[in-house]
Amino acid sequence: MEKQSKLKRTLPYILPPVVTVIAILIVYYVKALYPFGTGTMIDNDWGAAEFPGLLRFWDIIHGNISVFYDWSTGTGLPKSSFCAFFDIFNWFIILLKRDFLYNAMNYLYITKMTVISVTSLKKKKNIFK
Repeated sequence: MEKQSKLKRTLPYILPPVVTVIAILIVYYVKALYPFGTGTMIDNDWGAAEFPGLLRFWDIIHGNISVFYDWSTGTGLPKSSFCAFFDIFNWFIILLKRDFLYNAMNYLYITKMTVISVTSLKKKKNIFK
């Protein structure tokens, strides 16, 4: 009886991330995105701001460039990489090599979407009791 009630409480929080991951992997497969092909999300959407900002953030964390001034941006201020400090998921890139960041963006996207699915369900359950 105890096991069934615990499963009944946890199943609603397990189902949304699983459905989210399956849906995203289907899209990755259909569009031949990494890990099912050679493309990445950067090719579709993130090539202009998100990925360069993440690369600068990686460089800042590893001490390759300054936090306050960057000669590779137009105004000298790394705006997109500064905003990356506030995204908790971006801190996981500390563990990765810089060359792998190109493909890691797809995994980062999956991770963010699964957490969003769980937190939105939790918020919905709190609002609509």
